[in-house]
Amino acid sequence: MEKNTKIIIGVVAIILIVVVAVFFVVFTADKTLSTAYAEVTIPGSFSIDSDTGVATNETISVVMLSGDAYSDEMKYLQAIKANGPASGYQNITNTTINGFKVYEYAGSPLELKNVSTNKARSGDYLTWTTYRPFLPYDTAFSNHFRFVDYIKDGHTSNLFIYTSSPNVDLYTADIEKIIHSVKEVGQ
Repeated sequence: MEKNTKIIIGVVAIILIVVVAVFFVVFTADKTLSTAYAEVTIPGSFSIDSDTGVATNETISVVMLSGDAYSDEMKYLQAIKANGPASGYQNITNTTINGFKVYEYAGSPLELKNVSTNKARSGDYLTWTTYRPFLPYDTAFSNHFRFVDYIKDGHTSNLFIYTSSPNVDLYTADIEKIIHSVKEVGQ
């Protein structure tokens, strides 16, 4: 009888170890957010809402969307680069990551103002375009955010990283790892 009890305890222990291991692998494995042209890898600590495509952990949300037409996107990004700091945009940068031209800025939705392109003379007229702050559907209620625009071969993909908590740092190593994980879909 004592031998059977030890066997049962051993089998239960093995089953528990297997269940915990499967749970650990499933819930800590990296996940992917993508558009038709680009994808990024997010840590397994994020869960993805299958209806909205928004990945969240306890305090940070991440969503990846297809950008506007290339020429429209470039005009908007040039306006942000030229005049964004006066309109509340911060940390405006551009670089190249894994073959993508990457434009980035940050801000707080409550502090953003319209931004305009530089004025250009067209005959007797001065022309420019003014853009309202663009925020995806649910980031308007965020406290602060980072916007990353990936451009490659004339295609754009937007990555929004945002939080409702004023104390959350969006410039951590984990966030940088997400941003730098960009690659073409299927690679």
